[in-house]
Parts: sequence; structure tokens; C-alpha cells
Amino acid sequence: ARLMRPALEAARRRVDRFTLALAALSVLGAGLALAREVNYGVGLTWDAVTYISTARNLLDGEGFRQYDHWPYKHWPPLYPLLLAAFSFGVFDPHAVAGPLNAVIFGLTIFAAGCGLRGRVRNGLLLVGGCTAAALSLPLATLASEALSEPLFILGITLALLHSVRYFETGKQSALIWAAAFTALALLTRYPGVALLLLMPPLLLLQPGAAWPEKARRLGLYLAIALLPVALWLLRNYVAYGQIHGPQPPPENTLGEVLQQYLADVSGWLLLEQSLPLWGAALTAAALIVLAGVVVGAWFKFARNAGPGNWTGCAVFGGFGLIYLAFLAVTQSLLAGVSPLGGRYLVPAYIPLLLAAALALDGLLAGGQRESSGRPSAAGRLFIRTSILKWGGVKSILWLGAVAAFALWSAYSVLLQARAIVYANAYGVEAASAVWADSETLAYARQRLAGERPFLNTYAQMYMADPEGFHAYRVIRSSLPSAERALAHRSSSGYLAWTDSSATSYNTADLLLMPGLEVEAELSDGAIFRYRRAKAGESRPPTSAWYDSLVAGGPAAAAGGFNLYITKHRLIYVKEPCTDEDRAGRFFWHIHLMEAEAVGGRRDFGHIFQFDEFGARRDGRCLIASWPLPDYGIARLEAGQFHPDGTLRWHAAFAAYTQTREADWRAWYARHTAGKPAACSDAGFEVYLGDDELVYAKDPCTAADTAAPFFRYILPRDPADFPEGRRELGFDWREFEFAEYGAMFAGKCLAVLPLTTLPGYGIARLQAGQHTPGAGPLWYVDFPALNGPMEGHWRRWHKRTTNREPAADSDFQVYLGEGELLYAKAPCAAADTEATFVLHLIPQHPDDLPEWRREHNFDNLDFRFGSYGAVFDGKCLAAVPLPEYAIARIRTGQYVPDAGALWQAEFAVGE
Repeated sequence: ARLMRPALEAARRRVDRFTLALAALSVLGAGLALAREVNYGVGLTWDAVTYISTARNLLDGEGFRQYDHWPYKHWPPLYPLLLAAFSFGVFDPHAVAGPLNAVIFGLTIFAAGCGLRGRVRNGLLLVGGCTAAALSLPLATLASEALSEPLFILGITLALLHSVRYFETGKQSALIWAAAFTALALLTRYPGVALLLLMPPLLLLQPGAAWPEKARRLGLYLAIALLPVALWLLRNYVAYGQIHGPQPPPENTLGEVLQQYLADVSGWLLLEQSLPLWGAALTAAALIVLAGVVVGAWFKFARNAGPGNWTGCAVFGGFGLIYLAFLAVTQSLLAGVSPLGGRYLVPAYIPLLLAAALALDGLLAGGQRESSGRPSAAGRLFIRTSILKWGGVKSILWLGAVAAFALWSAYSVLLQARAIVYANAYGVEAASAVWADSETLAYARQRLAGERPFLNTYAQMYMADPEGFHAYRVIRSSLPSAERALAHRSSSGYLAWTDSSATSYNTADLLLMPGLEVEAELSDGAIFRYRRAKAGESRPPTSAWYDSLVAGGPAAAAGGFNLYITKHRLIYVKEPCTDEDRAGRFFWHIHLMEAEAVGGRRDFGHIFQFDEFGARRDGRCLIASWPLPDYGIARLEAGQFHPDGTLRWHAAFAAYTQTREADWRAWYARHTAGKPAACSDAGFEVYLGDDELVYAKDPCTAADTAAPFFRYILPRDPADFPEGRRELGFDWREFEFAEYGAMFAGKCLAVLPLTTLPGYGIARLQAGQHTPGAGPLWYVDFPALNGPMEGHWRRWHKRTTNREPAADSDFQVYLGEGELLYAKAPCAAADTEATFVLHLIPQHPDDLPEWRREHNFDNLDFRFGSYGAVFDGKCLAAVPLPEYAIARIRTGQYVPDAGALWQAEFAVGE
């Protein structure tokens, strides 16, 4: 026990609280990354699929081959080698990638903490730096994807740590380790060459060594760092005649690259990449200040390299700045990279974080004297700045910084939790529940299991067949056209195309492509079958899909465009088509059957340019909309604006297709479940819904819907109308059945929105059909009483009965402005069954229409249901009066066999 005690004491001193806390943070970061993978699988991109398929081929003894059996030469070999090695011949590399990257992420966090320990003296900065590394959204996102960046970042971090240790201690072993980890970084990703741009100047600037010794150390470092990657590049050249695969030309200017840098780095600081102006200013200012500090650290390093914050700041910060500059040059001048920034910038995060922590700690401790006994330059500056003296403002600033970092950490954890629960939100092309539930991919898995279909995105390649995506080909956005990619096939094949991610080709291009037929149209994409022309066979100018589309006839036509509704899309077609026809913006607008389908909204729309969803071929224009929603659609509107913003054309039509007939059947059953507001002799039933007027007939033929329909609203008070309609005193609307209705299964249903219902009280409604110029074919007249408008009737009844009646009998009769009102409370439906008598005696009999003069009074007898309603135990009816002068009014109720039930007569006067 005595012999073991010194060893135990030494171990206890090594494993202190900081080490345990750093290990816990490392496990937390790795756990957050792994939690994403457990829910949705490891995220895959084009690069990831290449890495995993290469690892599989290595295990199968096929060497460095990708999923399509092309040579693996675009990237260095270390990451697929690790995937194959950690598969142990038992696991699939796809299953290994996620846990391996999570462990690598944890090791990176631990290494970053070790870089701060012993160099950062401020405890809060030490904890903050380690926490920022563990909770970094960019790092956690990469760790949850099957990409080589996590391994690259770990290699960079270890190389920089050993470089700092070398410059602090001068030990050659540290330089050898730095070179070895630089070699591993270069074997993971070629941008590791930024380490080679950093170390030679530092080695040559290192004070205290003669130039021959500096040259020897530099030669040793370069030999160890470059030898492995040089052997790999030589192997590529010997085998394939080129050192690596071809790179696309640059697509962005230096200014665009720097703008993307600001957006990505603002995501590091603000956890949001929308880049508002203040976010851009803050990010740019932070980078400029850090760059200035790093340049100062380089000058200090050249004077006195050794232990201290500024050596670490010079190494870590120098690499971060050189790496960013290297990417800016390569992405704008040498090679195109997509996405422009994103994951390619993340390797600079840990070095810049460590440099910032070391610099800030050095500035805060600037009052301490150097070994010469004089305060450092930074110390003298901070000593003279009274605002940073302890107490007062400095304490407030320090507490504010701690609170801000705590909020930043909490928000980062919340964002990561959301990504774990819902989807891999920060992985642009990561696998998620969206892909797992894709109808198009489910169809491909079930129906195309024995085929090798093309696919249009990386994530879909993975989800199409998790066990064998290496058997699939992907149409890359860099190809000149999808047609060229398919034409290279030696036999017919399939294309699984989903609309869930942006691609260079929209669906309209494919629908017009010769030889490409629609195998299945689905809610989030389509399956196409490509048929190669046989020898001597001429390719038809259009596809069979297009021919069958136009053969069925359009749902509407306007502005020279024919509009078709397929199973899941709205199609615009024009033939012939000119540049002018494509100019300006197009739009579509959906009116839903149920407001609850999209959170209480009854309609929504989209405005777009032709190039976004359209294609032109052989003088024909075609636009294929984004897939229509699965829930019930009542009607559609579509149109086009002139370039100056004015409306060019517009069409409105019911969204009925055979594939959506079930929605219309359910809608019909729901609307006709209750008692109709009125029934016509023509067989139409009219229902008044909460905010719509419904015309229904069963059985029904096309002839029943040929004539125009109308609805006529009489408001309770014309002053409630919009000003332009007050003079008329009514609201008239004529419409064609096809705009609001459809015929299906022998039934007719038209649903006309009453958008003004909440805005004013409606007294009566008339609905029917008419022949223009020849009068109505049929019409019904009924009071507009239903649930939402009951409040109008209650207020109307209360206002009416507040004054003295003109006559008081079984009903109270009131003389209003231009109307006669009947009110009773309490009242039952039986009180309204008898016919109401209404005789008007004019002051001047000649005012009566000639055919009603024989009795010297005007007979306007009526049924209560045409002018009134029963609600809350009350009855209220309003009968409009003619415009001529009335002397007296006789009114009451009678039953033909029993005579009058009640009657009243009163004078009207002027």
C-alpha cells in the first residue's frame, strides 16, 4: 500500500476536476451528435455516399472504387480506410460512420480543452471556451453526417496543439508529432495544405536558433508531413494519369465568397445565418479585431517565442486566417465548390475559438509584468483604461458577458434538441423523417427493387435503399442536362424524381423530354421510365404523357394557356409559345375545402417566374407546379402578370379530378347532411354554411349546369356594404358552375364563398340559375340565418323591439325604413306556419302596377320562411315595402279553412 500511495496520489493530481469536466463535455457533445443519428440515421451527401461505398469496396477486395465503380481519386484515402478498418469485417461502413464521427467529435472537444488548459488563466474563459467547442452547431452537424470533416478537424487540432508545444518547449518530438498529424490531416482532406502554409514561416521566424538549424527543422517537418499524401498522389498518377479527379470551374467571385463567409461565421456567433445588417457588422468587426490581434501575436512571437498566450494565439489564429484565405482563393479563382461555404469553413472554428480565448485571456491579464519586470504593451494599454479597472463598469461588463454566454449556450442546446426531436435541421442534405416518409421513394423501393434508377438528390439516394445505395446513379447538377445523363444508358431505365430539394432541372423539363414517360405521379415527385429509341426508330417530338394530358381537355383556358389538373399537379400549356408568353410572373392560388387543413387558413398561393417551374421545347411551353397538397382543394386560380405588374390573364376553376373524387364525395356528404335552406322545383337544394353558399343536386347531368348561376344578397342595413355597392342596396354575383363546382358520381356540387358574411348582417338570400336576358330558370328566396349570423339576427330583433310597434296583436308589427317587420317572443315554429296577409292601400291608386289595381290595394301575402327566421325562441321577419306612398296597411295571418288567426290595420301617412 505504501508503495502504491505515491502512484495513486500522482494519478489523483492528474485526474483533477477540470479533466473530469472536460471529459463530461466531450461525452455530451458526442452524445448530441449520436442522438441525431439514432433518430434519423447518419446524414449523407454525395461525398458521404462515395466514402461509404469506397469502404465497402475495400472490404470486398475491390480496392479504392466508388459506388459506381469509378476510381476513388477526388479525395485523400484516410476516411474510407478508417470506415473499413472500424467495420472489423463484421459491420457495414454505413453503420460505423455515425458512431465513429461522434467519437471523433468528442476527442476534438477534449483536445481543444487541453489546448486551453495551462494557457488560459481566467477560469470563466477556460470553461467558456470548452463549452463553446462542445455546443458548436457547425461541429455537431458535421459530426452527425458521414463526412470526413470531423476527422480533418481533429487532425488539424492535434497538429496545432503539438506545434504550440514545440514552440513553447523546443522539443523535437513535439515537432515530429505536429508533422505526423499534419500528414493525417492532408490524408483526410487536401485543404490541410493550409498547415503547410502556416508552419514554414513560423519555423523560420522562431527566435533563438541559427538558420541552418531552422532549415533542418523545416525539412524534417515537410518530409514527414508530405510523404504520405505524395505517395497517394503518385499512385493516382501512375494508375489513372492524373493526381486527382477533375474539379468544376469556379462559379463565384471573391466578393460573393466573402459574403458567404460572413453568413457562415455569423451562424457560429449568432446561431442564425440569415445575416441581418447588424449581424454582418458584428461578424466582420469580430473577424477584423481577431485578425489584428493575431498579427500582433505574430510580431510578439518573432521577438520572443515561448510559453504564454501569444504563442498559442499566433499558431491557432494564424492557421484560422490562412485557412479562410486559402478557401477564398480556391473557391473564387481555382475550383467551384458547392455549397460555397458551409461545412468547408467549419475547420476554422476550433482554431479561431482557441485564438480568441487565448487573446482575451492575455488582454485581461495584461497588467501582469513580463519577465523583464516591465508591463507588457497590452498591459500598459489596459492599465491606462479606467473602464476596465475592477469594480464598477468592468464588473457590469464582465457579468453581462457571462450572462450572454449562458444564454448563447442554452439556445444552442435548444437548437440541437430540436434537431434531435424533429429532423437533422442543420444538415442541408441529411437524411430525415421527410425522406423516410417520401411516397416517391417508397414507390421506388417497392416497385423498382430490381432496377438501377437514376435519382436526383443525394439524400434520396440513401433513403431509396439504405442497404444498397451503391447500386444507384445520381443525376448531378453539374451535368449539362438530365437528358444527356439518361442518354448514356445502354438500356431503358427509370428515374425517381422528387420535389423535396432544389435541383438544376424542374419537372417540366422531364415532362417534355422525348423518351421519358411518367410511370407514376406521386404526392412528392414522380417516377419516370426512359425508353431508348431502337435502331431506325425516330424519336417523337413529345412524350406519350404529354399527348395523353392534352387529349383529356383542359380544366380552364385563358390568355392562350390551357390549364390541366393531373393527379398531383397544376400544368400550364401553351402552343405555340414565344418569349413574350414567358415574360412576367405566373401565379396559382389554392382555395381549400377545410380551413383546419393549414392552421385556419382557407387559401394560399405562390408567385414564380417561368424559369423556376417551366420548360420550353419545340415551340411549346409547359409549367408544372410544385405538387398540390394532399388535403381537399375546392378550387384553383391561376394567371400571369405583365412585366410591369399588371394582370395579363386569369382563370378560376374547380379542382376536381378523378383522383380527388373521394374529397368531393366527402365534401358533398358534409354539406348536405343537414336541412337545406331552400329547395327549388328544378331539383337543386341550396344550403347556407358558415361562410359559403352551397348548390347541390342528385341526380344531376351536364345540362343542369349549363346556364349561369347567381346569388343575390339583401343586407340588413345597406350602410354595412362597401361604399361602392351602397347605392344599389343589394349584392349580386353571377358565376359559371365550372368556376366553383364539379359533377361527379351523378351529383352536382358548387360551393360559393360568402367572404362578406362576417362583415355585415344579411337579411335574405336568393339563389338560382338564369338565362341572361330571359329571366330566371329557377330561384329560391330564404332568410340568411345560420350559426355565424345568429348574432346579427339577435341584434336586429333587439333593435326592432326597442321602439313602439305600429300594431300589437299576436305579432308585433313595426314600420321601418322601407320595410315592415314582424316580431314575436316567445315564438315557436307553429306560429309561422300560417300564411301572412299583407295588403297595402296606396295614397294614390294610380301608383299601383296596372295589373294590381282591380282591388284598390296591393296584395303582398307571403310565407314567413321567405322573409323571416326563428331563433332563441323569437321570430323576426322583414318584408320590403314598395317605394310608392302608402296610406294604410292591413296585415295578419289566416288559415284557408279556419279564416283569420289575427289581424291589424294602421295608418302610415307620409
